[in-house]
Amino acid sequence: MQGGEDLQQRLAANRQRTEQFISEQQAGRQQAAGQHVAGQRDFGQEFSTEEVTSVEQQRTENRDSRASHANRMSSPAERVGEDTMEQQRRMPSPQSSPQRMQNWGLKGATRFSAGISRTVRIRCEADRFVLPAQAGLQAERRIPITDSVSKAADQLVQAIWEFQESWGSAGEQEYWRPILRVQVSPGGEQRLSELKIHLKNSGLVIEE
Repeated sequence: MQGGEDLQQRLAANRQRTEQFISEQQAGRQQAAGQHVAGQRDFGQEFSTEEVTSVEQQRTENRDSRASHANRMSSPAERVGEDTMEQQRRMPSPQSSPQRMQNWGLKGATRFSAGISRTVRIRCEADRFVLPAQAGLQAERRIPITDSVSKAADQLVQAIWEFQESWGSAGEQEYWRPILRVQVSPGGEQRLSELKIHLKNSGLVIEE
């Protein structure tokens, strides 16, 4: 009889622990959902309505793409190798351009992440590259072309990366993919041609 009572007590204790675990999981999901909604509100303050719609569409497409390729994920060892490469990713010096990896201009990009596009306006002048004031950037950034176009182009990419910091996170397993919409000032045509050559394998897209 005593053994039966002990069994009933153990079963009751197990049920209590199970119910507590389920309750904690539900509370965690509710908290995460609240944080997502709050993030969406903050996100909307920095982006126009069109940009919010575009980004959300891209995120949906990326999630669908990841789901369809879930069974073809690389091994954990390969993922660790990719993470190590990302940690080693740095803005290279102009002299090392031929050795740069593919998509070197896309901050945070890895083999297992997906890009979210956002337009960045830039201007090519005869003696400088300019990142004009725009949503999220109150004062324009001027990058003079002195020693070489390569050096100035690297500084432009760095300025774009710094600008990206104001956008917040692109999302889980996602990164920002800037689309450079270029305005060419008189005398800046040659600079644009040189910029295109320098950014050829950067992953940054140039639109005129």
